[in-house]
Amino acid sequence: MKNIFAIFIVLFTISLDLAAQTNNLQYNRSIYLQLNCTNGSAGCILDSTITISPGKVWKLESSTAEVYGNTRINGIVIGQYAGMAQTGFPIWLPAGSYTFTVATGVSDSIKGFFSGIEFNEVP
Repeated sequence: MKNIFAIFIVLFTISLDLAAQTNNLQYNRSIYLQLNCTNGSAGCILDSTITISPGKVWKLESSTAEVYGNTRINGIVIGQYAGMAQTGFPIWLPAGSYTFTVATGVSDSIKGFFSGIEFNEVP
């Protein structure tokens, strides 16, 4: 009897897990963000809050920065100036708010770039 109950619990748990994963992703648009920072003296950091709407998911494919700078999401470096390796792409971002940053310590201006794809979550 205990085995039948245990099997029932396992099957019930698996069915709940499968039911929770029924959303599909549908292409919505391409994403290209450019952040520009200019401050007139060496060392420039620009934070920008980006909000991904409910029912949307972003897949970031690449990120880079100019002039010995870097790009970050929520403080984690994800891209560096041209010629440096990028880390961990693709990066999946579910709905929510994120701080996108472009930073350099050696220039008075910098541009940072983020590119990816936005998907709709479809049940």
